[in-house]
Amino acid sequence: MFGKDSTGTPTTRRFSFVALMDASGHILASRSRNVATNTVVDFPESLRVHLSLTDPLFRYAATTNRVSGVLLLPEGPLLVVSRPVVKTNGEGPIRGFLLTARYPESGGNLRALEKTTNFSLSVRRFDEERLPDDFREACSNPSTAGATYVRPMNEKLLGGYTMLNDIYGNIRKL
Repeated sequence: MFGKDSTGTPTTRRFSFVALMDASGHILASRSRNVATNTVVDFPESLRVHLSLTDPLFRYAATTNRVSGVLLLPEGPLLVVSRPVVKTNGEGPIRGFLLTARYPESGGNLRALEKTTNFSLSVRRFDEERLPDDFREACSNPSTAGATYVRPMNEKLLGGYTMLNDIYGNIRKL
């Protein structure tokens, strides 16, 4: 985990939010930080409301399962992963739950992926008020999750757009 003065481990530096709950759903610890400035910030209430055993984030078919995907908050989309806390060999019973989350563009992750793929990348909510025209056009074309909409940007550049399901199964265009 990370505290006020710690920079965290290489693994925890990737996360904007970490929460630990016991098997009854009580929050034992929750931490959040601004990855860009490495400062501790308040854990957002918009994320805290999802820290409930009734939320699909914490429903597992087996002790070795996890839930991962996109969670839309008013502050922006989050990449989230939740896992049950069990013995190191993966056996139960489930003792609690660990949630980690980060914004897609935090910590330079999107920029690193751009360098790897040699493509410019952007993540947008399709219900955003000031959605660029190219995103607006992509949203108006029917598609299914995982399919790609391609359009020419100019004579030398193509734009590619895809929709993702959020963790609740709702389609979100990105």
